[in-house]
Amino acid sequence: MNRFPDDSTDGHELPTLQRIDKVCDAFEAQWLSGERPDIVAHVSSIDEPVRAELVMELVRLDVDYRCRVGDTPQLEDYAARLPDYVEQIRKALHDQTLPPRVQDVGETAALEPTTKPNPPDDQQFSLATDYPTLVGYRITGRLGGGGMGIVWRAVQLSTGREVALKTIKESFASDESRLRFQREVELAARLDHSNIAQVFESGRDGDTDYFAMRLVQGQNLDRYVQAKGLDQRKVLKLMQVVCDAVQHAHQRGVIHRDLKPANILVDEQGSPQVLDFGLAKIQLDESEETRHRETLTRDGQIAGTLAYMSPEQAAGRTREIDTRTDIYALGVMLYRLLTDHTPHDLAGSSLDVVRRIVDHDVRLPREFVPEMNREL
Repeated sequence: MNRFPDDSTDGHELPTLQRIDKVCDAFEAQWLSGERPDIVAHVSSIDEPVRAELVMELVRLDVDYRCRVGDTPQLEDYAARLPDYVEQIRKALHDQTLPPRVQDVGETAALEPTTKPNPPDDQQFSLATDYPTLVGYRITGRLGGGGMGIVWRAVQLSTGREVALKTIKESFASDESRLRFQREVELAARLDHSNIAQVFESGRDGDTDYFAMRLVQGQNLDRYVQAKGLDQRKVLKLMQVVCDAVQHAHQRGVIHRDLKPANILVDEQGSPQVLDFGLAKIQLDESEETRHRETLTRDGQIAGTLAYMSPEQAAGRTREIDTRTDIYALGVMLYRLLTDHTPHDLAGSSLDVVRRIVDHDVRLPREFVPEMNREL
């Protein structure tokens, strides 16, 4: 039985986004398991007209992972395999040549800026035409994007400070996506913690919804741990800070639902920052649940990143999701940081992975690190 909802019954953008996210999750899972995915096979798994958007997301994701292993992706590589989508490929590669390096396909709020060589002449671009214009801000670069949102590096003109500025993609600017975007702003604004990226301001300029938050310059949690060569004790201390920040959110009724290393940046001072509350859920009492049900993810829908999902989240049982869902994701992150593996095998299709998460026991960490402290 297919555990995923039937996306064909609804013509709105949200099911389309979920279909793209499912394919991207499966694609990324293959990279994470050490296998190079076949981009053509993943593109072919979804019907037109969604393929064009999917191609751009998969190319961005593939470029990121190929760069990590030392490859130099070229337009011709992708065009030869996907000749019907040359313009989409060109756009995706063009996005990757912007000064700040895209570090994750998800809606990460602030990413590590790096210096890159100038792009070839046929990929040069004009800052004035490629960056949007928003009243009160000067946008200076793209930080990341995926799903419904794009995150920009910008200067808030009234204060002169640099911020991370998140906007909705034009292709997903429906009433429903705007509602979810506004909910992200409201939930993030509830939180006031030194290890959660602070929201400064939100608004709309013309047809563009946006919000500005603290710009965090650093590395994704897993990359930071690897780069610093942290031992178990130091990893535990780092994760303790992350847990404190998540507990702060829980105490204010906010469940993140998409905790993963890419949504936690470690800044230049070694302090982790929890980002991206785009899938967050309010923990409501029964009367509030009835009133807000239409704005929350419907039962049967899957939202999040598969590798870090709890069994109830992977199965789409959204009414069972509570603070324990985030705690499970924190456990998966710690497991991966200490063993360089995930609790469940991520090979195969998304449905295969869902079945393992829902029905199978986790692999013992000592299978990968025999000398690990038994108390862990």
